Amino acid sequence: RIAEEAHNLQHAPGPPSLPLARITPHIAFGVGFPISIGTLNVNVGTIDAWGVDPDDVFKAAAANLEKRSNRPWASADQYPGVFGSPYQDGFDACRLFFPLRFLSAPLRGKPVVVLPTPNRMIFAGSDDEHGLVNLARLARTYVEKQEGSLFLRPMKVGDDGESWVDWLPPRTHAARPGLRWLQARQESMNYVQGAALLRLAAKSGPIAIALPELEVVESGYGMDVYTTTVWDDRGPCALPKADRIALRRKGRMLGTVRWASLVAKFPHLLREAPGYPTRFITGPFPEDWQLQMISFDPPEGSS
Repeated sequence: RIAEEAHNLQHAPGPPSLPLARITPHIAFGVGFPISIGTLNVNVGTIDAWGVDPDDVFKAAAANLEKRSNRPWASADQYPGVFGSPYQDGFDACRLFFPLRFLSAPLRGKPVVVLPTPNRMIFAGSDDEHGLVNLARLARTYVEKQEGSLFLRPMKVGDDGESWVDWLPPRTHAARPGLRWLQARQESMNYVQGAALLRLAAKSGPIAIALPELEVVESGYGMDVYTTTVWDDRGPCALPKADRIALRRKGRMLGTVRWASLVAKFPHLLREAPGYPTRFITGPFPEDWQLQMISFDPPEGSS
């Protein structure tokens, strides 16, 4: 979706000129063909010039990829329960187009996939707790090696066997913190990339509204993971969607409140803005009487 947003900002106004097949709220397929320096996107104008329907182009691209995707999945050494692509050809993400192929791996439950780099697609079974813990650990090793993250948000094959859904295990699951860290890391990267695109698109000068970042917080390595952002009283800002908001007035941190709690109590304070990833425009900074009604998180270290 970040790539889609970049294209829309560069070609606005007017409808998107790239044919897209959306598979989750965060991922969409486009069509391209490899060249020496990467991949060239196929736009609507090119497809019109070919005189074919966009659906036929997607089908042809899928058929070409399927021809080079007939090898068995590989087991991940030292990470039991984790499988990956044996290809490492830069097209691993495109193989999400074939959810049924993932069902051929010896998994317990539905495939849960993470795409840490363009050449690293790894997955484990949704009912394999140990495998999911290893999946999160292996994906994080790629992130910490700074190999260039692609898409860290975990996805599971849907109940129909032919679709993908964003997925995390229950809060009490042993793999939840590690997989949530990957998801939160992806959210944070998207907001950094989105802010850069907005600044690039503001050709008339600097953006008149602050764009706070999304921070990933964990109490220990992969434990108690959540996201937070800062709302400052110095003027309106466009907040990223976070688990918690830190309120700061006149340079002094007042405390941290859960996003859901603040919105439930004062729904008019945040207004959803268009674009991806979603940001929320702040209204007037909470007054004293409102602050007194907010249930701030206890200070760190308190019991």
